[in-house]
Amino acid sequence: MAMQLSVLGPMVSPHTASTPAMLPTVGICLDRNNFALWRALTLTNLSRASLRGYLDGTVAAPAHTVTEGSGNATRQVVKPAYATWWTQDQKVQGVLLSSMTEEIASQLLGWKTAPTAWTSIHAMFSAQSHARVRHIRR
Repeated sequence: MAMQLSVLGPMVSPHTASTPAMLPTVGICLDRNNFALWRALTLTNLSRASLRGYLDGTVAAPAHTVTEGSGNATRQVVKPAYATWWTQDQKVQGVLLSSMTEEIASQLLGWKTAPTAWTSIHAMFSAQSHARVRHIRR
C-alpha cells in the first residue's frame, strides 16, 4: 500500500489510505492577545478527537517498563501500553506547538509531555489575563 501524506496545518502526518490521520487543528495561532479563544478551540477540538485526557493529564502514563525473565537473565522491556500512550501524548503536544507562534512554542520545547506544556501555557498567560482584567476594571 502506498504511503500518503496528510498536511494538517504545519504538521505533516504519514498514514495509509485505510487509516487516515485524525489529528485536530486548532484553527488560530496562539499569540499574546488571543489565549482565551485559542484555549477554547483547543479544548473543543481535542475533546472531539477523544484526546483531551492526554492534555489535562487524566489519561496518565502507564508504567514505562516491565521486567522480564528471572534471576540473572532479567531485562527491562518497554510496555506496549506506554508506547501507545507516548505516541498519543506526542500527537497532542504536536497539535499544541503547531498552533502557536514560534516565540511561544520555543518556550515550551523543554517540556516532555502534553500536560506539562499545557500547564506552562496556562502559567504564561494567566498572569497576563489577570492583569488585563484589573486594567479593564480600573
